[in-house]
Amino acid sequence: MRFVGFVLITMLGSVFFGGVSAGAVVAIAEGDFRAIVIVPANFLFGSIFLIPFYFLVWFIPSAFAFYGVSRLLRNSYPPAVRVRLAGFATAVLAALFFVEVTNGQQGIAEAARFVAVAAVAIAPFTAWRAYRSAFSTTNTSLMN
Repeated sequence: MRFVGFVLITMLGSVFFGGVSAGAVVAIAEGDFRAIVIVPANFLFGSIFLIPFYFLVWFIPSAFAFYGVSRLLRNSYPPAVRVRLAGFATAVLAALFFVEVTNGQQGIAEAARFVAVAAVAIAPFTAWRAYRSAFSTTNTSLMN
């Protein structure tokens, strides 16, 4: 359940923060300050249809990526650092996948870049947030 929470929070958060940053760029570039509200709202509305699809497509590969990085770093780092690094690596792979898949689609290609950068930026925090109760001394498993 923790991993599902990490993936969903990262997806929704990246859409929100990517939309806000894209809206700010449009507002500054074009001088239309309504874009600060309109662009994030469009991103969030569009994500209602895309997030379930990308969640289903990317869930299994991201689980393998997260688990693989976490296992690779098992003896090198404490659990809190390991989870953040695994979340970061998983988000980088997901962002690359998302940008590549949407590259040919006219309307979403530019938006995908903002969402991808936001996902990579927030993933370490969302991974730590999802797994923080696993760091107690009574529960040492990170894959619950």
